[in-house]
Amino acid sequence: MRFHMLHPRDQLVAITNRIYHNGMTTLSGGNLSIRDEDDSIWITPAGIDKGNLMPRDIICIKPDGTRLGPHSPSSELPFHR
Repeated sequence: MRFHMLHPRDQLVAITNRIYHNGMTTLSGGNLSIRDEDDSIWITPAGIDKGNLMPRDIICIKPDGTRLGPHSPSSELPFHR
């Protein structure tokens, strides 16, 4: 698999699944983010079970602050910025 070729949503789900299924985080812990070439931040959502995370659950924060996605972003967003 060419990991760097995956969409940021798919990258975050793959990394989160790997961390969760190897016992390195809890269902609600361990938030991750990726900053893309457009300076958008892709971040895991708040309050969503990390063991069942799907690409559609990942939140995109545009450089102007617009949030795209069905959930609230992690409360750690300021740290990720």
